[in-house]
Amino acid sequence: MASSHEAGSQTTSGTTEHTLNTTDPDLTDGAFQLWVDLATMVDDDVVTLRIYEKVENASGTQRLVWSATFKHTQAYPAALSPPLILLFGWKMTLQKEAGSNTAFPWNIRLA
Repeated sequence: MASSHEAGSQTTSGTTEHTLNTTDPDLTDGAFQLWVDLATMVDDDVVTLRIYEKVENASGTQRLVWSATFKHTQAYPAALSPPLILLFGWKMTLQKEAGSNTAFPWNIRLA
């Protein structure tokens, strides 16, 4: 049964890439999906969501495994990643690359 692994709201600060999960790297294993509410975006806003994971083992380096960039007002503001099997040390991030600072509610779901 699916559950919420972690949830919150992230207010952007300039072009800083914000880590959403409180533990970095998160060593919880499972199939995870990132959900972000982009309803506060307006024209000329640019937001990038990213997921990083260690490929080999817990002592490895986190590598980018998924990324999506959203621009302008969103007709369908619920942004979600594909479900990913994460194991060795992962993090999920949000970065506002253009536009005013805004709060984005988010949820990391565990399948």
